[in-house]
Amino acid sequence: MNLSIALFIVSIFVFVAVFAVLAVVFRRRIDVDKRIRRASTGAAQGNGWQQILGRLEGLFKPLGEIIPRSPEEMSKHEKRLAQAGFRRKDAVILFYGAQFGLALAFLGVSLLTGYLYNTFILSVAVSIFCGIFLPEMWLTHAVGARKGHITLALPDALNLAVVS
Repeated sequence: MNLSIALFIVSIFVFVAVFAVLAVVFRRRIDVDKRIRRASTGAAQGNGWQQILGRLEGLFKPLGEIIPRSPEEMSKHEKRLAQAGFRRKDAVILFYGAQFGLALAFLGVSLLTGYLYNTFILSVAVSIFCGIFLPEMWLTHAVGARKGHITLALPDALNLAVVS
């Protein structure tokens, strides 16, 4: 009897969590300036990727604002994101939100596959590890790739500057 009550409570929690995430992802935000520009220029709707990225931004930004971070750590990540080519003011908050969201996603996958019930501590540890370190590894790769592109483009840029 206790197991069925626990399963009922967990299923209600999962339903509410999934519904909340889907409500955030699929809600329509009204951006008056964009609508006015689109109406005045007659531009068509943005492509699908831009809409998906906008919805993910709407999901990750509140998640990133939940996490308390020190100003030193935020400035360190802001510098690394700028080195990778992301110069938005809210890039750090979105990065932290992506970390938190990825950890929650891995935790949800382990819950759906049943590993969370069998190995609770290991599932939580792996979820937190993947949520924190996968975006960090991606950022390190993005910084290295951008440095490589700049290094390859520097001779052409100097040649153009000399010729001009």
